[in-house]
Amino acid sequence: MSGILNRAFLPSDKDFILSSWARSFMRSQDTGPIPIELYFETYRQVIEHVLTRPRVRIHVAVDPDMEAPFEIHGYIVAEPGPFRKGVRDVEKPAVHFLYVKETRRRKGLATSLMRAAQVDPRQPFFFTFRTPDARALVRACYWQGEYHPNIVKYTNHKETREN
Repeated sequence: MSGILNRAFLPSDKDFILSSWARSFMRSQDTGPIPIELYFETYRQVIEHVLTRPRVRIHVAVDPDMEAPFEIHGYIVAEPGPFRKGVRDVEKPAVHFLYVKETRRRKGLATSLMRAAQVDPRQPFFFTFRTPDARALVRACYWQGEYHPNIVKYTNHKETREN
């Protein structure tokens, strides 16, 4: 992971995050029955809503020797708990999205981003956008994540409901 460092989100990162998140999530079977003609506009609004939640923290992995937007190699959008699960509050953080460019995978970047967001993938946490890659990591027991998309449905985290 030489040359890569984690930094806080900058407004100039927003377009890259919106685009890569929407493109990555489009491969998921969890996008719902949204026609492709509506997909990008719909999910752009959803992602922008998540990014503006007051407790959300965004960490970006960059190569400082490259120019924008190519310097971004990954990012994490996370939020500390607690969150409502059924009738109780659960003290777990939520990872809304974790992205690492394919050329940078398997080099510790995802772990570094999770650490920056104070999420230990070996400890229980929630995740709200399930991609094929996230499914594989949970199934292989590399992550102790629990899928809980309702965290995003409710603006006030105390109102989060279980299906």
